[in-house]
Amino acid sequence: MIKQVRFKPRLAITTSRSPPRRTRSFLTDLCLSIPGLTKIARGGKGFPVLIDEIKEKQIEGLFIVMSKQGNPSRIDYYNLKKPIPNKRQIIPEFSLILSGISLSREIGKKDRPAFNFLEPPKTIPSWLEQNPTAMTAFQEFLDVIKYEPDIKQIENNNILGDNNLTTGILSIKRSRRNNLLNFSFIEKISNEEVGPRIFVISFKKYNI
Repeated sequence: MIKQVRFKPRLAITTSRSPPRRTRSFLTDLCLSIPGLTKIARGGKGFPVLIDEIKEKQIEGLFIVMSKQGNPSRIDYYNLKKPIPNKRQIIPEFSLILSGISLSREIGKKDRPAFNFLEPPKTIPSWLEQNPTAMTAFQEFLDVIKYEPDIKQIENNNILGDNNLTTGILSIKRSRRNNLLNFSFIEKISNEEVGPRIFVISFKKYNI
């Protein structure tokens, strides 16, 4: 397995209370796919305590993965760079409602690489540009998770020229089912899909 060079966490991810095993595995896959994403154990923490703990670490955003019938069912994103007037009534910036997911090990990538950088797709397909809702979902998710090489940051971490630096590409696919779109992750050099796959059935943007 390729060792991931660790930069300062910029995003956090957690679950609802008492998450099923498959959701916990999904979080692990996402932390390998999204550079700077760190997993936070929810335990019995209420939302205000959770937000305070994360903001103390100067983390910019929070994903919360909800579950239904043992599977991830929704991903909510909270922008922590904005002021939060009431931590008990904080509203997500957007939600990806899922019809399902496939874990990396389920597509044959049990020992997949961890990405240090994440880039946009090489091209934007025409079907995506013609679907405003799908395009918005894609752009909102990409804007949060993409992380492109910063030479100064690499130099400051004394890892310039490190052979373990691995770049991923966010893959976007048209769904053959009744989904809005599908996300996955590609290892740039090998051009191999390493997962996880995220099947998005609908998208919600909140007015905040």
